[in-house]
Amino acid sequence: MVELRGQLSRQEIRTFLADLERQVSEMAVESSPQRDSALRVPRQVERRLGKQAIEELVASYAAGVPSTQLAVAYRLSKGSVLRLLHEHGVAMRRQPLTQSEVDQAVALYRAGWSLARLGAKFSVDGMTVRAALLKQGVAMRSAHERR
Repeated sequence: MVELRGQLSRQEIRTFLADLERQVSEMAVESSPQRDSALRVPRQVERRLGKQAIEELVASYAAGVPSTQLAVAYRLSKGSVLRLLHEHGVAMRRQPLTQSEVDQAVALYRAGWSLARLGAKFSVDGMTVRAALLKQGVAMRSAHERR
């Protein structure tokens, strides 16, 4: 820059700086992570599943299959399933426990399992399990009480 000062007019310096700024901003855009899935590098899950399996997963979720079942079927974590769905623009829905899961949770809670442990088993928050148990009429014990 100092070397150019005596050789260029102010207008030429402004033009030079404007071009330099544009080039730097273009480089920053090219090197920044892209939201557009067509431009970014696929993650390991996407490479392992492939485009067709991901499309089937998205279609299954849209057809009503719970994300927990999709996680088991595709051997993914629930978080990976939800991330894939989010990246494909799928609207998330609330996933309550099935009646079978609620019945199992009631039995396990009465056997001494904690809400946190039940939540981990069913891939939901412990408070979701608590709400399902209360709906079934199960009396809650104190946090420190076990049978």
